[in-house]
Amino acid sequence: MRYHIESNVLLIRIQGKTLRFTNTDEGYRQMIQVFYQSKAVLT
Repeated sequence: MRYHIESNVLLIRIQGKTLRFTNTDEGYRQMIQVFYQSKAVLT
């Protein structure tokens, strides 16, 4: 998994897909949801 942060946007690559989250509470909530959903695949 690779990620980098550019001004207010967090880009995360998981399994060839690039996910994009804004650097806000809502963006972090979405990010956590995606991590929980993909956790079964990642572990």
